[in-house]
Amino acid sequence: MHAMAAAALAATLGSGTAEHALVAKLRRYQDFHAVTAHCKRHTAREQRCTWSGRRPDGRWHGRAVVRRLKGGAIDVRITSARRG
Repeated sequence: MHAMAAAALAATLGSGTAEHALVAKLRRYQDFHAVTAHCKRHTAREQRCTWSGRRPDGRWHGRAVVRRLKGGAIDVRITSARRG
């Protein structure tokens, strides 16, 4: 019974985990620093997020969707990004 509960918990996605994954992606792949993100639950497996941060070319902000995939991996998609 505990294995089923652990599997169900692993299939969900908390806002803290989503924020961490989004910030890590922006820092690692997009050269951002001073990144902040805030996520709200859309479904048990999906969070809708807003973010802001700085790059050498200026300040940016935008939106993202973070999902827990069936295998347990986390998918981060930047849905909009604007300067300013």
